Amino acid sequence: EFFKSAEIIGTEVSHTASQFPMTVQHDFNVEKKEWIGKFDIVYSNAFDHCFDPISTIKIWSEQLSPTGKLYLEHGYGPDDNRSRRSDPLEINDKELKQLFKNVGLQLESQFESTGVSGKVPCRVYVLTK
Repeated sequence: EFFKSAEIIGTEVSHTASQFPMTVQHDFNVEKKEWIGKFDIVYSNAFDHCFDPISTIKIWSEQLSPTGKLYLEHGYGPDDNRSRRSDPLEINDKELKQLFKNVGLQLESQFESTGVSGKVPCRVYVLTK
């Protein structure tokens, strides 16, 4: 609505990706060389799905253009932020902020959200290189 000329690409790991508009089949834990330095915005609400948080956050940061921002939405409620088969990463606010520092990302700001359902306590971290 606000960025009518924006090219938006979503990723989906499953073979169902073609069923969704503007979506490519891709595992976000894997680097795509053609995406390095290309995106003004990288957004994810699925960081809890990653199996190697350091590698995944580095891959996403490398996809940012020089002025790009990474928006990471993280559900922190007790029903959301717990490790399980489909969502292996359980990480708290302090650990996330340390991870950002460790990979060279700057926390520009953060704000509260309620997730896709409107019912889940989430925090969105706005990060830059």
